[in-house]
Amino acid sequence: DTCSAEYIEKLAQNCDVLIHEATNSFFPGLSRFDTQKELEHNTKRNGHSTPEMAAQEAFRLNAKALLLTHFSTRHLGDASEESITM
Repeated sequence: DTCSAEYIEKLAQNCDVLIHEATNSFFPGLSRFDTQKELEHNTKRNGHSTPEMAAQEAFRLNAKALLLTHFSTRHLGDASEESITM
């Protein structure tokens, strides 16, 4: 979980695949936030990245591909209805 790749910049520059944490996509009318900027601020405050932030990092690092992931203790990680729905 991170909102910046600054500590691995030299290692990640021009990488084939950047694996980056991301959560909290913004969907107008569906989000609990009114704007993308408000969502991004909240996401950073919690030490995370949005998919857009991860994409910006990948672009800045000249990554050839970006793989997004997110682990959360809020989800059981099994096949239950609670785990597979938002």
